[in-house]
Amino acid sequence: MRRPLPWHPFCFALAPILFLFAENAHELLLQELLLPALASVTLGVVAWALAAALLKDVVRGAMVATATLFAILSYQHVSLFLNHHPPFSVLDRTAILAPAAVVLILLVLVAVARAGSRAPALMRFLNVFGLALVVMPLPRIAYYTAKRASYPAPQAARADAPAPARLGWRPDVYYIILDRYASAATLEREFGFDNGGFLDELERRGFYVARRSNANYLKTSHSLASSLNMEYLDALPRRLGSASDDWTPLYRMIRDSRVRRLLSGWGYRLINIGSWWDPTRSNPYAAINRNGGAPPYFAMLCYRTTLFYALGRGFGLFGDVVDPRRSQWVRTLDQLEQLGKIPREGGPWFVFAHLLVPHPPYVFDPEGRFVTKRGEEIKGGRAAYVEQVAYLNGRVLRVVDRILESSATPPIIVIQSDEGPYPERYQYAIMRFRWKDATPRELRLKMGILNAFYLPGGGGDRLYPSVSPVNTFRLIFDRYFGTSLGPLPDLSFAFESERRPYSFFDITAALAPIEESHAGSSAAQAASRRRTAGAQ
Repeated sequence: MRRPLPWHPFCFALAPILFLFAENAHELLLQELLLPALASVTLGVVAWALAAALLKDVVRGAMVATATLFAILSYQHVSLFLNHHPPFSVLDRTAILAPAAVVLILLVLVAVARAGSRAPALMRFLNVFGLALVVMPLPRIAYYTAKRASYPAPQAARADAPAPARLGWRPDVYYIILDRYASAATLEREFGFDNGGFLDELERRGFYVARRSNANYLKTSHSLASSLNMEYLDALPRRLGSASDDWTPLYRMIRDSRVRRLLSGWGYRLINIGSWWDPTRSNPYAAINRNGGAPPYFAMLCYRTTLFYALGRGFGLFGDVVDPRRSQWVRTLDQLEQLGKIPREGGPWFVFAHLLVPHPPYVFDPEGRFVTKRGEEIKGGRAAYVEQVAYLNGRVLRVVDRILESSATPPIIVIQSDEGPYPERYQYAIMRFRWKDATPRELRLKMGILNAFYLPGGGGDRLYPSVSPVNTFRLIFDRYFGTSLGPLPDLSFAFESERRPYSFFDITAALAPIEESHAGSSAAQAASRRRTAGAQ
């Protein structure tokens, strides 16, 4: 009778990856599983081959490989479990778990050596158990895959915008997103920081600063999907259902946006200067992608659950790959440098840049030096945020000067934040926080944004203090490209929770400036909502 092969090393290699993917399936596409799964299976093959060669036995080598893979790939899961159980939560878990992993492998070596006639039975048990681990997360993965296949097809790109009337003058278009950059009012009220000097410098360079601008949505995904498609997102709950927790339709809208399609039809090429966040990390439609070498998000998430990552951080190995703070610092410096190096040939260019600053971690001091996690803790989150803003201000001005000096044709530049900082209560209970329970002060903190436009040739004459991101390209295209899109009412929306990202509700009235009377604000917003109904 043919002896059955031990396949359990492959199961134990795949299972942690599949469980992690299933846990995050609401915001991941199936193709993002391929690279981590391939890397994990390759690790399983190597571990099995080495163990089998060492023990001169395929079955026993497979058992040692399985123990090794469990120790390596399940490290972070065990660490998080210990983090919630004293006294381990106050101890150095790497100092505990790394030796424990080595001890586990040694114990398995001894047990395997003594297994004798029990080895085949143990192999069959591990085969069945490993297969069960692989199968368990598959229904959730299959559910999201099938659900996305059942979505109604998105509407075709609308062709209601005519060919631009001024094709003889096509300026480069820069859309620079500074993630979680608060409005001047928020910085002064909540952080005690006067940002007027920076805004004055922008205005001195010819920018229009919309000092009463609010975000249309409170998360990057929604904000960019809205501004890059020049529409509110009302169609998504109708198409997906307001109870859907699937974020990937928003990501598709960011990568393949109406703004990009229109500009592409008018002869523009896309330069994508992205972050580590996958929806902006790279764009398949871009002529040039720059992201500071950021690996795919899910691949990095998998890597950070392993013993390799913990040992790398503990012993200072592998450089920036294992230190998200330092990689954020290096990447941001590279993004700022890339913004000043847009090619003169091959355009005109649509330059989209997503910078995760002043978004945490707070890795810049006011002079741009690297700030360690301990350094941030000593300063405190609010002071560290302000220092990151202060450094960013100076660098942004230098980038603007470089763009203006190097552009043969005066460019269009929009510097905008997608959202403001998060309320403290949200940060302590992200998945449980309900935005309907947020106070007006918390909503103002989250929604007040930086919004500045450099529109040459008098293009700022259509702007106004409360212009919001959804109207950014409507106004630009109408002014410079001869379209007739017209502005939408400037409204702001929240959603119920992280698990219900399409359960939208209007918070515009709660964001009215504090000095306005409640009655006046209510009347204005009622009129605004009536206009919205007519526009849509």
